[in-house]
Amino acid sequence: MTLTTVRSVSALRTGRWSPGAGVRETDDAYLVEVELPGVKRRDVTVEVTGNEVAVQGKAGRRDLFRLRSRRTDEFSYRVTLPDEVDSGAASAALTKGVLTVRVPKREFARRRRIPVHSA
Repeated sequence: MTLTTVRSVSALRTGRWSPGAGVRETDDAYLVEVELPGVKRRDVTVEVTGNEVAVQGKAGRRDLFRLRSRRTDEFSYRVTLPDEVDSGAASAALTKGVLTVRVPKREFARRRRIPVHSA
């Protein structure tokens, strides 16, 4: 299963903007990738509750600019993954403006190759 770019609808109601994001599935985990250029690690909060991943924080500063093309202020992104995840083993890393949240699958949900034997 491959999920493509997703944007949060709830962000429209809260006044927060929603960064570009996508979810990829590997054999043993789901990878939630959120585009956060210019955002510092200390300004990002990631929470995994059950099978829901929530990312929120603050981007940029409120300095005076003549021209600004990057969004500032608070952002929020939320996605619900399939039930077969191990949320207690989730991890997150912010590298080169992309936050990657890795949520492993439970052992029973992992894809396995089964050898075929002759009878």
